[in-house]
Amino acid sequence: MKQGITLLEIQGSSCAGCVSLHQEVINIISKYPQLTYRSVSMDQQEKEIREWIAALKIEKVPTLILCDGDHEIARVSGYQPAEILDVWLEMKLAEISEK
Repeated sequence: MKQGITLLEIQGSSCAGCVSLHQEVINIISKYPQLTYRSVSMDQQEKEIREWIAALKIEKVPTLILCDGDHEIARVSGYQPAEILDVWLEMKLAEISEK
């Protein structure tokens, strides 16, 4: 994974909550220029990506993982309304900047 702070979105192609959350993330992410954003589908066919997703131990989609380099900082699963997602990101980024 790229160094720096990354918001990783794990989704599935047949998941209605994933489609809705993806749009919320796209709308909010521009407020956080310090974040790198990456979206990955559980449906990926490439062996390397499937193994990487398995190593993340995703129990439910959609899942958002906030990482600093290769270190997971926080994770949230399930659809999150824009207001909740925005507050979650603000809180977690504030925690990172305090360290």
